[in-house]
Amino acid sequence: MLSFGRLCVMAEYPAMPVWTDAYFADTRHLTRAQHGSYFMLLMEAWRRPNCDLPDDEQLLARLAGCTPEEWAEDSATIMAMWSLDKRAKTWTQKRLSKERQYVARKSALRRDAAASRWKQTKKTNANAMQKGMQKPCKTDAPTPIPTPTIKKGTKVPKKSARKVLETVLSKARADDLIEHRQKLKKPLTARAAELLVSELNKCTSPDGAVDMMIERGWQGIKAEWYFNAKNANQKGNQDEQPQTKDELLAIMRG
Repeated sequence: MLSFGRLCVMAEYPAMPVWTDAYFADTRHLTRAQHGSYFMLLMEAWRRPNCDLPDDEQLLARLAGCTPEEWAEDSATIMAMWSLDKRAKTWTQKRLSKERQYVARKSALRRDAAASRWKQTKKTNANAMQKGMQKPCKTDAPTPIPTPTIKKGTKVPKKSARKVLETVLSKARADDLIEHRQKLKKPLTARAAELLVSELNKCTSPDGAVDMMIERGWQGIKAEWYFNAKNANQKGNQDEQPQTKDELLAIMRG
C-alpha cells in the first residue's frame, strides 16, 4: 500500500517491527508518559515516506500527544534518542531507519519474486492455449467488455467529502480537517474536498500539510504555501495565508 502523496490511506509499510530487548535497553529511564510519547513518535516517523519527523516543536508536541507544557518538560529526554538534520530540518531515529531499510529491501525482493512467478505463469498459460487450439488465430480477437448499465430509478451514491479526503489522508487527519472547517463555519463539500486533495497530492506529506493548515487557521492550502512554510526559518517570518477573496474562493468553492 502507499504513503503520502499517493492515492492511498494506509502507510507503505503498515507493520513496524519492535524488538523488545533493544527497545527496553534504550528506554528503561523513561517514565510511563514518556514511553507513550516516544512510541507515538516512532510510529508517526515510520508512516512517513522518509521515516523522519519535522523539526517543529509545536507539531512534535501534537504528534506525541502532549500539551505544550508537558512537551517542554519531556522533549529533551525523548528527543535525545533522535538525531537532528539541521539542513533538512528533520529528526531521525537510527534504529528505526535501519529497520525501515531492512523492511523495504525484503518488500522489494518479495515484489520481484511475485512478478517473476506471474510472468512465468502467463507464459505457461499462453503455451497451453496455443497447443489446445486446432488452428491459430490470424489476429487477436478483442475481449468483449460488458457496458455497465444503471437501472432506471436507481440512485447513484454521491461522493462525500470524507471519502474524497481519505484517498490521500489517514482517517484521523480527514476527521481533523472536517472538524477544523466546521469550526471555521466553512463545512467541506465533496467538490471543495477534491480541490484540496489536488493540492495535498503535491505536498511531500499530505497529513503534515493538514497539520500546518489547522495550526495556522487556514481554510485551505496550496502546495507552494506548504513548501514555503516548511523551508522558512523556524524563528523567522512565516508565510501568511493569502487573504484575498479571489484566492480563497479559487480553492474553496465547492
